[in-house]
Amino acid sequence: GFNTMTSSPRLSIITVCFNALPELRRTADSLYKMKNFFEHEWIVIDGGSKDGTAAWLQQLRWPNLRFISERDTGVYNAMNKGIAQARGQWLWFVNAGDTMQPAILDSVP
Repeated sequence: GFNTMTSSPRLSIITVCFNALPELRRTADSLYKMKNFFEHEWIVIDGGSKDGTAAWLQQLRWPNLRFISERDTGVYNAMNKGIAQARGQWLWFVNAGDTMQPAILDSVP
C-alpha cells in the first residue's frame, strides 16, 4: 500500500498499530481535519492485524498515505520500519487513538 508523493514532505507522521482499527479511524479523522495535513505524509505500520486495518487503509486512497501491513517483532520493530520509509525532514510518532487540534502545526516553522 505505498503511494508516491510528487515532492518530499516536510513532516512524516508515523503511526504503528496492531488490531486497533477503531482507534486508527479516530486518529485518521483527526489528522484529516488538521490544517495542511495533505502537505505531509502519513505512514502507518500495521503488525498484520486481523481486524480489517489493511483493507480500510487501502480504500482511503489518500495521496499522502503509505502503509505496510505485515507481522513484526513488536512496537520498536514497527517504529523502525516507519523510520526507514519516512521521507520527511521531521518525524512525528502519533499513536492509534491519538487526536490533534486542527491547528496543531500552525506554530511549526
